[in-house]
Amino acid sequence: MSRQSARGKALAGVADPDALADAADELYGVGPEGFVAQRDAAAREARDAGDRTLAAAIGGLPKPTVAAFLLNQLARRRPDAVEQLVVLGAELRAAQQSLAGDQLRALTRQRQAVVAGFVQQVHALAAELGRSISDQVTQQVEQTLRAAVADAGAAEALRSARLTTGLSYVGLGDVDVSAAVAAPRAVRDTPAVSKTRDGPEQPPTAPHARLDELRRQLAEAAAAQDEAAEQLETADGRVRAYEAERAERRDWVARLRDELSSAQAAAEESAAQLRQAERERADARRVAAQAAETVERARARLVDLGRDPGAALTRGTSTPTAQRS
Repeated sequence: MSRQSARGKALAGVADPDALADAADELYGVGPEGFVAQRDAAAREARDAGDRTLAAAIGGLPKPTVAAFLLNQLARRRPDAVEQLVVLGAELRAAQQSLAGDQLRALTRQRQAVVAGFVQQVHALAAELGRSISDQVTQQVEQTLRAAVADAGAAEALRSARLTTGLSYVGLGDVDVSAAVAAPRAVRDTPAVSKTRDGPEQPPTAPHARLDELRRQLAEAAAAQDEAAEQLETADGRVRAYEAERAERRDWVARLRDELSSAQAAAEESAAQLRQAERERADARRVAAQAAETVERARARLVDLGRDPGAALTRGTSTPTAQRS
């Protein structure tokens, strides 16, 4: 018998279903990167115990996708939240039968909001586990959650915490979960009663009462959205005004910088002209001093000429021979 046929026979019910389910419970708490080694170890343990059928069944358990692993972790670590999703999905499906038009569209928006909230929970859980989620994995998670809200079988598959792959719902018929859940136990119906923490079992919330609550929440969310949109518009207007003011002031600063640069250039030119003028003034002072000295000498000769014209002319125009030799 081939390995594949042995696995098929084991999974068909030859192995002890409870033992296989117990093994699957443990295995699907392991991350994809450690799944195969853990599965092989569990199969060897069953084989060593003499249960080859169980060993083959365990060896046939498929490795979960990343999306399936994260959803399994959500069911294990957030069981109350998943239970709320399961019950809410049942109530929404029941309420949907009596709705039409605007009410049905409001219910659809509520379902979308619920799914979006759970997608965020999966992202938060992935962060706790130190994992990043790609867009493709996010899409698979969202599709599985949509299926769990829309279909009872998909909800049970999510609650089992033994998903091997994601689910999808196209809007018609039931979701096929046979290949998406490892070693399924007997399918549980949606509980007809719910237990309070300290009291006896109580009837679940009536679908229409729950629907009224959902409508109220939707109305509050819509009002909050309108208020947020108004605040966003106001803030956006302020941002645009400040951006325009900043641009205007930047232009002003640029003009001032240009003017400053021109003024600095003009100041440098004036400084050069001042230095040139100072040099010319110094030259003019020397010329003026020399001219004044010449005038003074001329006046002195005139005075001498008036006293002794001959001597003054000789002193002013001739030099003794001894001095010239």
